[in-house]
Amino acid sequence: MERNPSRRVRVPLAFSIAAMAWAPITLAQSGPPGQPEGLVEAQLASLQEQNRELRRQVEALQQELSDAYAKLAEAQRQIAALQAPTDDGSTPAAAAPHDPFASPAGLLAELRRRYAAEIAVLPEPEDDRGRQSRAREVDRWCREVSREVRARREWIVRFTEVGESRADGAPATAIVLDRATGAPIDGPVQSIVPRRFADRMRSGAPNSIWRAQVVFAAAPRVNAARKDSSVFEGVPLIGPGVEFAYDLEWEAFAPGPGGMSVPSPTVVPAPSAPKPGEPR
Repeated sequence: MERNPSRRVRVPLAFSIAAMAWAPITLAQSGPPGQPEGLVEAQLASLQEQNRELRRQVEALQQELSDAYAKLAEAQRQIAALQAPTDDGSTPAAAAPHDPFASPAGLLAELRRRYAAEIAVLPEPEDDRGRQSRAREVDRWCREVSREVRARREWIVRFTEVGESRADGAPATAIVLDRATGAPIDGPVQSIVPRRFADRMRSGAPNSIWRAQVVFAAAPRVNAARKDSSVFEGVPLIGPGVEFAYDLEWEAFAPGPGGMSVPSPTVVPAPSAPKPGEPR
């Protein structure tokens, strides 16, 4: 992936400039004895123009930061799609829909947009009190997002692995597919599938593509120790101090749309029958 060093975003610089730009300008209305009044007014006008210029620079840096987060989210989506297994290894990945609830990659991009607009614009704290205030604001933002950012959707998915059933369900890995072409738009998505669905997938059903009714919700979590993001990170970073996570509930499954030809999912052998008294 090409990188343009001149496009690097220096967040501390943006916040430092922000602190300077919004600092009130005070100037004595009259200069030292004998100083012409016109000179004082000229100095005031010059300082006001400098203040306006600093504000313009801050707005430009904030926009650049927002654009950088959006580009990073898109790069991660493309990497996930390229790594997703396809029919013969040559099927091009479909573009991720703009709907943030269409896949984890879409949700990550939306949360990064909100973070850039609501958290990244806050002034950089200069003392312990300021850092504590910012930490409270970040924590409040995570709770608010977890409450508000959720929706019910129908996904087209292909399971590449279904693990052994446990009391809470079966660990599974799925690829989210484009409804029209069957090309992957995101994956692998790891989650817990209810036992009744996992058992059905092991039963030898001929359809390896499923229409899944899901409840998909953001669940960002605070990790103040993490400040920098990397394309190849394990847990993606929404922004400094906030990691990406989500809740995924599988409500129902049905055979997928016809005409999509993909390999059958890789499933492990069905577990042995439970002993009396054990959960089924």
